[in-house]
Amino acid sequence: MGPAVLLLVKALVAGCLVALISQLSTALRPKMFAGLFAAAPSVAAVSLVLNGLQKPASITPAGQGMIAGAAGMIGCCLAVMVLVPKLHSLVASAAGWLAWATAAVAAYLGIWR
Repeated sequence: MGPAVLLLVKALVAGCLVALISQLSTALRPKMFAGLFAAAPSVAAVSLVLNGLQKPASITPAGQGMIAGAAGMIGCCLAVMVLVPKLHSLVASAAGWLAWATAAVAAYLGIWR
């Protein structure tokens, strides 16, 4: 499977999963998380499956990177949740990005290196 075909398949399958999970998530409360829970897991799952089919040896490092990214996302959400009421939203967002990078790098280096 060529790179262009693989990219097309990833885009189509991930897009369909995002739409499906987003529709399911809108039935849950709070609705503000519908996009977050739809996009990230759908794209990650499709990427892992297609990369695993094309290059089976790449599945472990890709999964580890996705777990580290999820740890970063949790760190970002926690930091912004605490800082937005106290600081300007731009400062809280910048701190969130820093928390994301710190948590993701710490998870990756601490667990897998």
